[in-house]
Amino acid sequence: MKKSTITNKILDLCGEIHKKDTMELLLSLCTDSQKDLFEKIYPNGPTDKQLDHAIFQCSNTLKHANDEIAQLESAKLKTETELNTAIAERDKYMSQLNNTNKEIQILEKQLEARNNLMSDVEKSSVYTQERLARLDALEAAGVDNWDGYDYAMEMLEEKCLTR
Repeated sequence: MKKSTITNKILDLCGEIHKKDTMELLLSLCTDSQKDLFEKIYPNGPTDKQLDHAIFQCSNTLKHANDEIAQLESAKLKTETELNTAIAERDKYMSQLNNTNKEIQILEKQLEARNNLMSDVEKSSVYTQERLARLDALEAAGVDNWDGYDYAMEMLEEKCLTR
């Protein structure tokens, strides 16, 4: 019996030392105004029961703070994941936009070439229509009865055959 009583007293003493160390640590984390308030409330220091209660309250506060930190870290991770997804989508759309801009530039060059070709065709068409109108006028005036008409037709046939 005597041995267990001494052991209990040693354990109680260790607990007291631990409690006081814990309280000192907690007070070291306080601001000066919080320390002043503590000294006004407990001018002779807190009782063991008050120390136990303060340590319990601090433990609960720390537990809740840790829970909130875990939730914030989870929310941060989720936000970072969403941000990375949004950035990847933005990059994909920017790449598509760049490709579309390149395709537009190619199409604009093709359109310009087609417009130039159409301009040439229109010029050629105007020239051809003018030549046909002149030929119609000459035929209407009886060019086929003129001297040299047969010679001109032979030259035309030879030219067509050599192509």
